[in-house]
Amino acid sequence: ERVRFLIAAGRVNEAVDVAAATSISAEAEVLVAPERWERVACLGMLIRARLQIATGLARRSLPLLRHLKKLARDVRRYRRVIESLLLESSALWQLNDRRGAQETLIEAVKLAAPNHALRMFIDEGGPVAQILEAAATRDVPAAVAFVEDLRRAFPALRPRVRQILTW
Repeated sequence: ERVRFLIAAGRVNEAVDVAAATSISAEAEVLVAPERWERVACLGMLIRARLQIATGLARRSLPLLRHLKKLARDVRRYRRVIESLLLESSALWQLNDRRGAQETLIEAVKLAAPNHALRMFIDEGGPVAQILEAAATRDVPAAVAFVEDLRRAFPALRPRVRQILTW
């Protein structure tokens, strides 16, 4: 969690240091991904993907995120499916695949809307807000109220991130 908040606050170098203390590196080339959902290993890989995106290695994160999304779906860990989709959307956005980023974000919105899971989107911060604004013209009838709630929630994000980072 701390790595995510540090990245959202633009403190990428500090996030890299925090992750390194737990032996997680964005630069690791060779990665053996588990064949089934293993909580600790998969959460570590989500952190690695998050760091890769934050340090400009978004392309490297995509195969990992897609694999994690499949594993999470297989065991019905929908919070992790949504998190994988949000990170994948951010990576695609960084790689200038605007359409892919928007479609992936819309998939996350459709999964999150029935449970009104705003927090996950808000915690991802700026990149998700940008993609959401770009996707605002896309028709997502099942999630109109959810998207409007998200759009209203993003301006309130900044004070909360600062509060969390001062622990």
